[in-house]
Amino acid sequence: MPKMKLGSLINEVKIKVEDPKSSYEFFIAGDHMDTEDIHIRRRGVFAETAYVGPAFIRLFRPGQILYGSRRTYLKKVAVADFEGITSNTTFVLETRNESVLAQSLLPFILLSDDFTAYSIKKSKGSTNPYILFSDICDYELNLPSIEKQRELASTLLAIDAAIESYKTLLDKCDELIKSRFVEMFSGSHIHAKKIGELYKTMSGGTPSTKKAEYYFPGTIPWLTSSEINQGIIKTPNHFISEEGLNNSSAKMIPANSVVIAMYGATAGKVGLVEYSTSTNQAVCALLPNSKFLDLFTYYSLSFKSDELISKTVGGGQPNISQIIIRNTEIPCPPINEQREFVEFAV
Repeated sequence: MPKMKLGSLINEVKIKVEDPKSSYEFFIAGDHMDTEDIHIRRRGVFAETAYVGPAFIRLFRPGQILYGSRRTYLKKVAVADFEGITSNTTFVLETRNESVLAQSLLPFILLSDDFTAYSIKKSKGSTNPYILFSDICDYELNLPSIEKQRELASTLLAIDAAIESYKTLLDKCDELIKSRFVEMFSGSHIHAKKIGELYKTMSGGTPSTKKAEYYFPGTIPWLTSSEINQGIIKTPNHFISEEGLNNSSAKMIPANSVVIAMYGATAGKVGLVEYSTSTNQAVCALLPNSKFLDLFTYYSLSFKSDELISKTVGGGQPNISQIIIRNTEIPCPPINEQREFVEFAV
C-alpha cells in the first residue's frame, strides 16, 4: 500500500472566538496536558483566572484531538471530553473522513515514536521549538484497512482503561499509607531536618532540539518534569543519545533517586525513579542516602507535595526552586522505624 500524507487525512479546526471568557467556562493550556496521556486531567477556569493571554482564541469540542505544537518531544496529545478554548499553539485536529482514518486512532498516531522523531526533526527555534501544521501535513504513513484501524484503536483504548483503573486503586492505597505515615512520624519524638542537610540534590538539562542526533538513536533514559506525577517511575519514556548527554547540561542520576518536578503543571509532584537516568533542568533529584530507605524518602516527600505545590510561583508556567525544596523539612526516624513503615507501605 502506498504511503499517504497525514495532511490528506486530517483537518486543523481553526474556529476563532473573539471573547472566549464571556462565552466559555474552561480553557486548556499546554501545562494542562500530560506527556503521553490522552486524558485531560486539569483545566483552567476563566472566572477564576485573572489573566489569560490573547493567544487563547481556538474553540475545541468533545472528541477532537489537541496537539501541543511546542516542544513536541514532550508528546502532549489529548482527546477533548468537554468544550472549551485553547491557544493557537495547540492544534485542534480531526479526521477528514472516518471511513479512511479512524478518529480514535489519530491520537495514537501522533504519540508514536516515528511521528515524534519526525516532529522533532521538523521543529523550528531553539529555546521553545515548535512545529507548523504544514510540516505535520507532510508526514507520511501507511494505513491499514479501516476495520484494522478500529480494531487497533479499540485494543489501545482498552489498555488505557486498564491503566486508569489501576491508577484509581493506587490512589486509594496511598490514602491508607499516608494515614500510617502520620501515625508513626508526626509525634514530637520524631526529629525533623531540612532536605538540604540530609541529601545531595541536583538537576539536569535539555540537549538542543535542533540536533536530531542528540535524540536519535536514543539509548540513554531522559526524565522530564511532566513524567513526575506522584508515583514509582519504572520504565523510561524518553531517551537521548550519548552525544546529546555529552553536549548538554543533562546529568545522570543513580537508580532509586527521589525526583521532584520544579516547572509546569506537575511542579511539586514527587516520584521515585527505579533506573539510572539523565534529567532535564525542571527535575530536582535527591540522590540515595545510606541513612534513609529510598521508599521512606519517597513517601516523606510525596506527603509534602501539597506544601510544595502551594509554594510554586508563576501563572502560565508554575515553578518551584531547588532552594525551597532543600529548605523543606522531613522526619528523620531510626532506620528500623523506616523499615517498619516501608514494609507496611509495600
